[in-house]
Amino acid sequence: MEALEALKYIGFSIKSIEWEDSVEILSIAATAKLTVYDSTYVYLAKKLNAQLVTADRQMKRSCGNITRVTLLGELNGWRFNSNESSLAKLFPM
Repeated sequence: MEALEALKYIGFSIKSIEWEDSVEILSIAATAKLTVYDSTYVYLAKKLNAQLVTADRQMKRSCGNITRVTLLGELNGWRFNSNESSLAKLFPM
């Protein structure tokens, strides 16, 4: 519970998805050839006018015309060890 409490102090928020949102999410999934799970993140980034950060190059290629997508390795001061699959493998430079 302490971890959840701490999240609100760093600007973390939880957004709900409404049933009506599913039409656009499914459209993104079909158009971009992504999973519904990934398409939900793309949809939320678009809806919130937020930048989507991912390590998935295919996602960037297929969604760059839908919302702003940046590869994790393109962020200043960070590098991503592509041999590892966990975000815990991010290292500040």
